Parts: sequence; C-alpha cells; structure tokens
Amino acid sequence: EDWFCRHRSGTLKLQALARAYIVEKETRMVASRKLLEKCSVEAASRAEAIAQAVKHEACGLVRQEKLGIMRAAHQRKTRDQIVAKAKMDALAAEAEVDKETRELAQRERDRELLLQFKEEMEAVRLAEVSQRAAEAEEVALLALEQAEYNQERVVFRQGLEMEKFEAREETMAKEAAEEAEREARLAAIRAQVVVNVENDPLRHQRATAAHAGDFDASLRPEMYPMHGYTTDHLMKDKRFKVQLAL
Repeated sequence: EDWFCRHRSGTLKLQALARAYIVEKETRMVASRKLLEKCSVEAASRAEAIAQAVKHEACGLVRQEKLGIMRAAHQRKTRDQIVAKAKMDALAAEAEVDKETRELAQRERDRELLLQFKEEMEAVRLAEVSQRAAEAEEVALLALEQAEYNQERVVFRQGLEMEKFEAREETMAKEAAEEAEREARLAAIRAQVVVNVENDPLRHQRATAAHAGDFDASLRPEMYPMHGYTTDHLMKDKRFKVQLAL
C-alpha cells in the first residue's frame, strides 16, 4: 500500500506539472495575440494621424504654421508613444525572459525531483525485493521445520495407533477367551438341567392328567366377590325386556 500510494502521488505530480505547462502555454499564446492586435491598432492610428496631417497641409498656407505646430506636437507625441512602447516592449521582453528563466529553473527542479523520486522508488523496490527474498527464505525454513515436526508427529501417531491396535487385539483375544470359557460353563450347566423327553409333537394337544377325570365347576372356589345386578336380575324388569325386543 505504501508503494502504491507513493506511486500514485508521483503520477499525480507529473499530471499536475503537465497541466500547468499546457495552461501556461495557452496563456502565452493569448498574450501574444493580444499584443499583435494592439500593435495593429496603434499602426492604424499612426496612419490615420499622418493622413489627417496631409489633409490639413492641403487646406492652405494659412494653416501651414498651425499644422506644423500640430505636426511637431504630433511627432513629439508619436515619439513619446514610440519610446513608451519601446520601454513597454523592453519590459515585456525582460519579463518574458525572466518568466522563461523561471520556467526553465522550475523544469530543472521538477526534473531533479522526478529523478530523485525515481531513485527513491527504485530503492524502495530493491528493499521490497530483498524483504520478499528474506521472507521467502524464512518461510522455506519454517516449512522445513514444520515438515520435520509433522514427520515426527506422524511417526508418533503411527506408534500410538500400533499400540492401540495391539491393545485392541489383546482385548479382543481376552474377550474371545472369556466368551469361550463362559460358553463352556453354560454348556456344562445346560448339560446338568437337560430334560430327557421323547419327541411327541401331538402331546400338547392332549388333555393333561389333571383334566383326564370328571370336573365339577361348582366345586371351583370363587375368585372374587360379585356385587350388583346380573342379567337374570335385569331381565325381570319389563322395560329391559321391551328395549331388548325393540
């Protein structure tokens, strides 16, 4: 970001210098056109004054002396104007030379500043390149150290996984031995309580020995006392008989 800001600032300065040079050039062109227009007007004025003087001279000898005085005055005025114009032109030329000198000095300073800016930018670029190279070397060293550390971690984790696998195999073998021992004990117990009965699929359909003789239901003891009305009691009421008939 710093390099981008400096680069943008330098670009903006160059653009500002270019715009200032274009504006100054246009200003000088406008001033030159105005100066030419002013010279044309003054030349026309002098021509008109000379024509007027000739006209007055042709009017007669009476006005010749007056015309000579007027001509002399006009000539003095013209000389004064020429002198003043020469002075103004000299001042303008001096100012123009001074302005061009200042512009050349300013251009030289701008060129020096531009060269200095380029040198600074080159120094910054070299510093950034050196810094990037140092950072890349440091990153490579860190990556190498991290790779070695990761390899150590992988070896360590492989050892842990091997230990876990061996422990799991040992646990599974122990559980299998315990299961075999438990099955052996259960088999021994089942062998002790096994029932020796002949295979007769129809045996469950025959009556048991308890129901083989006569059975009297009245001799069956009452399981729980009965309270309320039975069906025989309800049917003694005619309303229930009519309801049942309907």
